[in-house]
Amino acid sequence: MEPIWVVLLEVVAFIDSAPTKGKVGFINAVLSAKDAACAESSVRKVLAGYEWQILGVGDISRVDPNNVYSEEISEIIDDVLKNPQYVRLATLHSYKPN
Repeated sequence: MEPIWVVLLEVVAFIDSAPTKGKVGFINAVLSAKDAACAESSVRKVLAGYEWQILGVGDISRVDPNNVYSEEISEIIDDVLKNPQYVRLATLHSYKPN
């Protein structure tokens, strides 16, 4: 099995509460990929399907079984371990841009 990665992204998300101008925020994506570049590419493809804009990639980290992750990320990691085809998105943490 390929390693699991957590990718931190800054995005403009077009969701139900902001369908026209979007919400700016940060989100983690968790997925299986052979390396960091493939992880980033896969996340970009998924978010393009939602027509979300990626403003930046903050971090791409290989999951370390010795690390302690938040409850949400730990559950998502478990889901991806069960189905490596998943690209799972965590909670969007929005903010008001200047």
